[in-house]
Order: sequence, then C-alpha cells, then structure tokens
Amino acid sequence: MAMDSTRQDVRLTSIVVTVTFVILFLMVHAVGTNSVRFNDYSAVFYCAVICIGAQWLAWIPASIWKTERFYDIAGGLTYLAVIGFSLWAGSQTEAPSLREIIISLLVVLWSLR
Repeated sequence: MAMDSTRQDVRLTSIVVTVTFVILFLMVHAVGTNSVRFNDYSAVFYCAVICIGAQWLAWIPASIWKTERFYDIAGGLTYLAVIGFSLWAGSQTEAPSLREIIISLLVVLWSLR
C-alpha cells in the first residue's frame, strides 16, 4: 500500500515538473526573443534559472526539516535576485529608464514585506 502511494507521488511529481518546464520553456522562448543576450542565451532565460534554482535550493532544507518556513524568505530573495540581475543585464546596453527603476523599487519593497 505504501509503495503505491510512493509511485503515485513520483508519477504526479514527474508530471508537474514536466509541465512546469514545458511552460517555462515556452515563456522564455516567447519573451526572450527580444531580450538582452549573454553567451547566446537571453536574460529572460537566466532569470528563469535564478527563479527555479533558488526555489529548488530552498526546497532542500524545507524537505529535510519538514517545514515551509524557508519559502517566504526564499521567495523574497528570489525576487531581489531577479530584479538585481535584470537591472544589471538591461544596463549593459543602456541605462535603466525611470519606469524600470520605479517598477524595480516597487518590487523590492514588496519582496521585503
């Protein structure tokens, strides 16, 4: 009985991860076409890697200690990392506009809540 539950969990997790990566690939491909590029990859791709990587790293201690306490901190740090990277990446070709700075500051304020 427990083995069936484990198989179902693995199957469901595999489906969710696959669907997530397909959607992520489609989004990065659609949005990243007009993005700043580094090493033949769009900045949008790097932002996606930061997001997924940070959440997977946060999952490790959460899984070990069976707690969700890390997800709020990880979420806030993920937003800060993506905002920082995107501002840096965009400034490689031109200075960030006032609109980009205001939106970034609002996201930073929200992520520090």
